[in-house]
Amino acid sequence: MPLPLPEAPCSMLSDALARQSSAHVRPGRTNLTPLAGMQVGEEVRASSGLFSGFIGKFVGTAEGGAVGVISLEVMGSPFDYRLPIEDIQRVA
Repeated sequence: MPLPLPEAPCSMLSDALARQSSAHVRPGRTNLTPLAGMQVGEEVRASSGLFSGFIGKFVGTAEGGAVGVISLEVMGSPFDYRLPIEDIQRVA
């Protein structure tokens, strides 16, 4: 007679189910609505990464919309900075 398997804690089951049910979701594609209609050149703020809090201009998106591209200027030198689209905020 086989020994009964120990029951898994609920949290382990729920974590496994969450991973399984979200396996089809592409990272970075969960919060696109705040940027819907974002115009190129609009002022935005980076909210993650090395330049978190910096204000720049929205340039566009890359990688199917999962990555946002903003133009920043540091010490007079402009450059494009790429970060997850959900980490770009409109400047009020």
